[in-house]
Amino acid sequence: MDITETLESMRITNDVKARRVLNTAPDNLAGITLQEIVNGITIERLESLTVPVYQYSTQITIHGTFEDMPDNMRVCGYKSVFLNENKSLGIKYVAIDGAKKELLSHVSRLAGKESWHIHKDSQGYEAVKTFVDRDKAIECYNGTPDDLYIGGKRAVALMYGGYAVIIHIGAIHERNLWPLIEALTGISSQSDADKIESVLEAERITERAVYEAERIAEQSKRDARKKELAEQIEPLYNWIVNPTSGIYYKARVGYNGNLEYYKIEFKTRGKQLLSRKAMDRPTFAQAADATLYDSFKHHKRKDGQYRYIESKRGA
Repeated sequence: MDITETLESMRITNDVKARRVLNTAPDNLAGITLQEIVNGITIERLESLTVPVYQYSTQITIHGTFEDMPDNMRVCGYKSVFLNENKSLGIKYVAIDGAKKELLSHVSRLAGKESWHIHKDSQGYEAVKTFVDRDKAIECYNGTPDDLYIGGKRAVALMYGGYAVIIHIGAIHERNLWPLIEALTGISSQSDADKIESVLEAERITERAVYEAERIAEQSKRDARKKELAEQIEPLYNWIVNPTSGIYYKARVGYNGNLEYYKIEFKTRGKQLLSRKAMDRPTFAQAADATLYDSFKHHKRKDGQYRYIESKRGA
């Protein structure tokens, strides 16, 4: 998203002190394992640790010692967990509360175009809503609850016109999950989300059934047209099966239901069959005058017979 100006901004974090240069619990085990973080860590679990846990604008830092923590560990697809020089462990917000944020993203899609769009990248999750009017964007910025997540928000002007409110969602306490989802989507519970999803799935099933019926009907019409044209042109030409050298013509039914011809030349190179062709033409005479492409390409025939019109006997 190309931003030209930040109109309003604020950070919503629980710890505003400067970063610690020294590890504040260098002799204490942190009480958390690598596998637990890989499986998906929550803000509640981090806050339950007996060692200090500090919340900053881009990450949460755990002080203490770690027995099995490699540097630069990837969680949620990004390099998001790393050891600091003071041996504390930094966890970017993208690696925290992943399941909660994915639920928010899923419900946002159920809510449709009027909902906030949830975007994920290496920095974490963002909720974005765009506006044509500046005052509407500021009104939305001021009206968005600030006590339901850890992160920050901005109201910005966009390079190509319009405005947006962007909420960076670092972590969500379980008690705030559905209140936040309701604030951003209008959907207040899992049961309501399930009902909406059931309705949307029923609509998708109906749409697929209608599409499939139309596709089958259209294919039936094409097959009938192809058979009709094949019966018309069958006696007009001398047909050759699977030629390996020389110039021939292919007749087929195009997407418009009309017959098309194209010129094709075959040759062999060792055990390889090569071919080059010309553009499709609506008549045999135009196909005969068409210019073949310069280069030959490998020609692979699937199992079965492929019939071509012999060039010297074309009508």
